[in-house]
Order: sequence, then structure tokens, then C-alpha cells
Amino acid sequence: MRKSTWSVALLALVSTQGQAIEFEWNGVEGGWKNVLSVGAAMRMEERSNNLIGKLNVPGQQGLCDADDCISLDGDPAPNQRLVDAPGAFFGHNGDNGNLNYDRYDLVAATTKIN
Repeated sequence: MRKSTWSVALLALVSTQGQAIEFEWNGVEGGWKNVLSVGAAMRMEERSNNLIGKLNVPGQQGLCDADDCISLDGDPAPNQRLVDAPGAFFGHNGDNGNLNYDRYDLVAATTKIN
């Protein structure tokens, strides 16, 4: 079975109704109601090179090391090399989520009691 199927099965087993306790002690009445919530987020897709900055795509980190992908003599080849490379033009500063988490990695989790 896949990990996601096991996760859903586990959640179905541990899901319960809320519980409350009411009490009376030496003429004092009270109650205690709590709700425990547990949540998690998991990355379900593979990493997409379309969302990663061109110079962060694995294997392309040194793409512009020789000439900074620019030419001062009018030769378009260095810039064209960068244009043709897979990856996002404006993904360099926004691709941390894609670089830091692989498929089925837990990306967020929380537990709270109310």
C-alpha cells in the first residue's frame, strides 16, 4: 500500500468524538470540555523544475560560471544558453519549498487543545 493510503487509514482509526466531563464537588459544579486537534500537511507531488530557479536546478548550478551568461561583444550565445535551460526565470528566491521537501515529506504539523 502507498504511504498516503496508510495515512488515511490511520486517521480514520484515531478519529473520535469529543468528550466532556461534568462534576459536582462540595457544592461546586463545573465541567471540562476539550477538543484535541492534530493536523499535518504532506508534499504529494514530485519536484517540478518549472518552479525552481534556472541556476538551482540540479546539474545547472555552474551554468553561468564561465561568463555570467552575458556577452559584451554582441554574441547572444551565453544568454541563449540561460534562456534555453530548464527552470523558472523568477523562481530563484521563491523555490525553497521545492528544494527543501521531496515527495511524501511532512511539510507542516500542528497539535492544539481547546
